[in-house]
Amino acid sequence: MPLLSARETAYQTIRSRIITMELKPGDPLNDRELAEELGISRTPMREALLMLNLARMVDIKPQSGTHVAPINLKLMEMEQFADLITIAEMTPGPIAVNCATFVGQQMAGLPGAVVCTLGCVAPSLLIVLLLSWLYMRFRNLRTVQGTLAGLRPAVVALIASAGLSLLVLAVFRSPLSEIVVSDFRVVEAVIFVVCLVLLRKYKLNPVVVIFGSGIVGTIVYLII
Repeated sequence: MPLLSARETAYQTIRSRIITMELKPGDPLNDRELAEELGISRTPMREALLMLNLARMVDIKPQSGTHVAPINLKLMEMEQFADLITIAEMTPGPIAVNCATFVGQQMAGLPGAVVCTLGCVAPSLLIVLLLSWLYMRFRNLRTVQGTLAGLRPAVVALIASAGLSLLVLAVFRSPLSEIVVSDFRVVEAVIFVVCLVLLRKYKLNPVVVIFGSGIVGTIVYLII
C-alpha cells in the first residue's frame, strides 16, 4: 500500500479528530502548531485545511482565522422538508433515495447528490441481499413466520405515523406538537379530501392525482 502524502495525512488526521469530537465545533486551528505536531511543513497543512473547508468541516475566515465548523443540526426547515417530500414522491424510486439525492445536491452540488445517493443505496442493498439469503434458507421455520407476523402491524403503524405527520404539516404548516387552529388551511384540506376520494373510490392513477392537485393548488393560490 502506498504511503500517504503529507497533505493526505494531515487531512485524515484532522478529519478524524473532528468526527470523534476531539476537536469540537468552534475550536481554533493553527496551521503552524498542527504542522509541527504532525512533523510536516505548513504548505501541506494549509492544503489539508482547504480540503476540509471544501468538505464544510472547517471554516476559514480572513479576520477570525480557521476554526472547526459548527454542527448544523437543522439543514432545512420543516416546511422545506415537506416540499422536498412532495417533490420526491413525484419522481421515480424510493423516497429515501430521492431525498438523499436532493439533500446532496443542496449541500455539494452534483458530486454531493451522487455520493448521498450511493451512501443511501449501498447499505440497504447489502442488507437486503443478506436478509434474502437468510429468508430463503430459513423461511419454513415457525420462528421466522412468527417474527414476520409480528412485524407487519409495526410497519403499518410506522407508515401511518409518517402519513399523519405530513398531513398535519400540509394542513397547518407546523408539526403536530405546535398546531394552532387559526393556521388551518382550507385549500390544502379540501385538496386532501378530494384526492383521498379519487384514490380510494375511483382508483385514479396516483400520478394523475398528484399532478392535478399541483395544478389546482397553483391556480387557487394565484386567484386568492
